Amino acid sequence: MNFNISKTALTIRAFKAGSLFSTISLLLIMTFTFSCTENDDNGVGKKNSTVNKISGVSQKGPFVRGSSVTIYELDNKLNQTGNRTFSAQIIDDKGSFEVNINTELQSQYILLRADGFYRNEVTGQISASQITLYAIADIESKDNVNINILTHLEYNRVLKLVREDGMSFAEAKKQAQNEIFAVFGINGNFTDSENMSIFGTSESDAALLAISVLLQGNLSEGEFSELLMDFSMAIAENGVWNNEDTKTAIADKAFEINLEEIRNKILAWGFSANIPAFEKYVISYWTSNYGLSACDAFKIENNSNTKSQNNEFVCYGGVWNLNIMPIVKLNANGGTVTPISIDAQFGQTLAQLSLPEPTRPGYIFNGWFSAANDGEKYEDTYAFTANIEIYAQWSFPYFIDDRDNQTYRIVVINGTTWMAENLNYAGENGDIGVCYNNNADNCAMYGRLYTWDEAMSACPDDWRLSNNNDWNNLIEFVGGRSTAGEKLRSKTGWRDDGNGTDEFGFSALPGGDGSRSNRIGEGALWWSVTESGSSWSWDTGYATSSVGYTGGNNRTAQLSVRCVQEL
Repeated sequence: MNFNISKTALTIRAFKAGSLFSTISLLLIMTFTFSCTENDDNGVGKKNSTVNKISGVSQKGPFVRGSSVTIYELDNKLNQTGNRTFSAQIIDDKGSFEVNINTELQSQYILLRADGFYRNEVTGQISASQITLYAIADIESKDNVNINILTHLEYNRVLKLVREDGMSFAEAKKQAQNEIFAVFGINGNFTDSENMSIFGTSESDAALLAISVLLQGNLSEGEFSELLMDFSMAIAENGVWNNEDTKTAIADKAFEINLEEIRNKILAWGFSANIPAFEKYVISYWTSNYGLSACDAFKIENNSNTKSQNNEFVCYGGVWNLNIMPIVKLNANGGTVTPISIDAQFGQTLAQLSLPEPTRPGYIFNGWFSAANDGEKYEDTYAFTANIEIYAQWSFPYFIDDRDNQTYRIVVINGTTWMAENLNYAGENGDIGVCYNNNADNCAMYGRLYTWDEAMSACPDDWRLSNNNDWNNLIEFVGGRSTAGEKLRSKTGWRDDGNGTDEFGFSALPGGDGSRSNRIGEGALWWSVTESGSSWSWDTGYATSSVGYTGGNNRTAQLSVRCVQEL
């Protein structure tokens, strides 16, 4: 048991003066001394053993090298003692810090403060001005403490719960953290905030990154700091944040943000190959704010949030998307149905699309459909043999690969659902496929390059490697081999202005091949598998408007992969 020797010695001298009062005083003071140094009235305040150092990371995005971290010792009511302060600088662009202590602290509670520039997850750039983030922690049994957006937002709330409401430190931390998560509609049994990292792989880490992205939005550093102050002070008062206008503004920006781009920008920093699956929490926030139901089946709903523009949304593939094109529905009951015409940019009628027989409601076609006036007749008709509802393609939904939480944009063209990006799956042990020139940035942008054998099993469940029929149908639908290259190529990224028009959202990027015979910027080459199992590839280049194909390839070649969804 620890006790304060100096106070006890003073008490003993008083006892020697010899009075009953002194005797009683001795007993009372010793009791008070023992109880205070081992436990305060909230069950906290143990004297900590000697601490050599405190390390961790400071993240918004990560604070840059040279940013400062200061540690203050706190007493059992979380007030600064004023006589123990330690400081250090962040030593790398990951936000890492290590503060040397090498002393015995009077309490296990510390306050950490980080000041500096940080990498912005939304823009990918270093901030134009500095911000300050705080963290408060119990280091009785740990010497690693991270500073992040959650540790900062909970700080003032923890102080109030301990000082005014009499909670223990651990109880206050847990309540404050849960209250912050509740603002963003997040529920879960998460670790303490100072253990979380935006480069981690847990659900806690995903929630942290999502909240950091949501609050950042398109704000300047000054606006961002003001938002943090408003949020933290409101939470501190009663555990809620009722600024509905700001909540909706955050939701509006969250809907507009390209989550795939944010993931790629964070990966491009080169600090980690894994980014937690933050996207689902961002999507959940804005859909909840807009009053949309769970996206678990094909459906169309209006935005019920009157503070935002009243838009129509469509649910497909587990993702809500803004319905930017008119949705026209046909209810066919086994008879002959007068077709509806497709917008002039496609120049075809429904009957001319050579569509497969519909097999399920919600069949998706790529195009903008316009309804016929009542009584107007068309030359061509299309007979349906089953009840079916046909909808237009509206925008580009996303697919999240649950094997590594990577997000891929998808597009439906002529009834086939394609990944609109090259596959970037590295396998459980990171041993499938390679990055062009062994550069991870190339994988983040262009996907991985696979041998034919690797490509055969690389696609996720319910997806498969594209085959010759897929490619032939795609190319025929977009206008034939002689012009398909230009129409399928992305609008940027190709050498010598060899960019395409990307008319159908396929977004072919010039990822090159592993032999370097086709370099990045020059060509896109994809594996295909036919039913006979022979190895084929399809390609397009910056200097041609066509798409080519080759049979009997060397299966050890390293090419890109486009997956298609199984029906």
